[in-house]
Amino acid sequence: MNRGELLDRYAALPGDRMWLGHLLDLAQACAGQDRPGATRFLDPRQQGLAAAVLRAAGIPVALWGGFEGAERRVAVFLNDWDPPPEAVQAACRLLPLRAETATEGLTHRDYLGALMGLQLGRERIGDLLVEPLGAVLLVCEDCADFLCQNLIQAGRARLTLRPLAPGEPIAPALPPQELRVTVSSPRLDGVLGAAFRLSRGRAQEQIAAGRVQVNGLICQKPDRALREGDAVTLRGSGRFRLHQVAGQTKKGRLALLLHLDGRRP
Repeated sequence: MNRGELLDRYAALPGDRMWLGHLLDLAQACAGQDRPGATRFLDPRQQGLAAAVLRAAGIPVALWGGFEGAERRVAVFLNDWDPPPEAVQAACRLLPLRAETATEGLTHRDYLGALMGLQLGRERIGDLLVEPLGAVLLVCEDCADFLCQNLIQAGRARLTLRPLAPGEPIAPALPPQELRVTVSSPRLDGVLGAAFRLSRGRAQEQIAAGRVQVNGLICQKPDRALREGDAVTLRGSGRFRLHQVAGQTKKGRLALLLHLDGRRP
């Protein structure tokens, strides 16, 4: 497909055509100059679109967000269909910062609000991992110095920012929480409701509002059948992966094993 056909096929929302066009321009410029390159941070929907468009255009692409399991990631161009992880990470130009505070109880919203108050675009900020006395922020390298000098408060709490030291972990290795549920079918609305203790009606409302993603893409089909390995995100609540379909109960219901990640997206 040529450029126009690619954009016609994949640009579904207002604004998609412009940023996908910029994406193709950047990727083709990097390929033409035989140099690595990367986008700013993309949300899961944008990541899915970027990967689909670039692969359809015959351009290799990798995605990385600073640590395994990151939700917000950048698209990386390396002219290699199977690049080594260290090459991908070097091309991303991301920097993890640790925000330290003596105040407990700060939330994801507090940190994000402070960042947006500095007039930084959301595309320059990756995942925010909140800790009891601070947070780890994944940011584009070119705004790290600015943040270290200017991000001094979140809510009413004073902050100190610094780059992570070499070898300092970005995100703790948290084992997934196992949850066993039974459902009448593998429909998205039913499994979502079982995972987050929502009524089917409430689960359907969340799906219709575009707050649910399956494998990184917004899904607004409540009757979508989930399969083993599918990852589901409910914005503001968390994520789970359908780890195993464990058979049927005596009453004919499906027994599922879910792996929950409690980090709030």
